[in-house]
Amino acid sequence: FNAALAGHLARGDHDSAQKLLDSVRRDNGIAYLVLLDRGDRVIAASGWESGQPLPPVETDFGAQFGRRDGRFDTAIDIETEGARLGRLHFGLSTTFMQSAREELVRDSLLT
Repeated sequence: FNAALAGHLARGDHDSAQKLLDSVRRDNGIAYLVLLDRGDRVIAASGWESGQPLPPVETDFGAQFGRRDGRFDTAIDIETEGARLGRLHFGLSTTFMQSAREELVRDSLLT
């Protein structure tokens, strides 16, 4: 994914980057994808409202389980040959993990 996005960023091919984000987000448990260029300008987004500020990047996936928004927000740099071309912000859906945890707790209480 990094290689594909790096190629689009290096060529300035924002339309192809947008198509890639849309195709990856579909049915993959990804709530949103936002691609920023080197200057932190949004160049492509899928599942994220334009102009809305991005949520803070989370680093502790385990801390997600205390929250109820059903999403883990994080980001990765898009690089090629050690050069940063941009950054991809994304939100991973955690609702399935929260449901499984609640079911496990419920089952353990019943036994």
